[in-house]
Amino acid sequence: MVLVVILSAGAVGMEYLVRGQIDAAVRSALPGLSEDARIATKGIVLRQIVGGSLDSLSVDSSSLELTLKGQSGTSVTPQRRRCRSQPHQPASPTRLTP
Repeated sequence: MVLVVILSAGAVGMEYLVRGQIDAAVRSALPGLSEDARIATKGIVLRQIVGGSLDSLSVDSSSLELTLKGQSGTSVTPQRRRCRSQPHQPASPTRLTP
């Protein structure tokens, strides 16, 4: 019984660790992502990682700043814009596919 509790606690700890690593990887890949961004996955992530892929990954953010390289090698930063949904209507999630 004690062994089951220890193994379960270890699995839960690993799940949180892996979710934290996914969060860090997404934020690293999208440096213009706002601080309030929520990064979420569905289901048990450990099982998905062992299988080699995530079933679902969603990013919900109030803004994303993209910086484009100009032809002369200078950076051009577009003006920030916020998307707003109509009252009582949830915003449609944006899905990124490789």
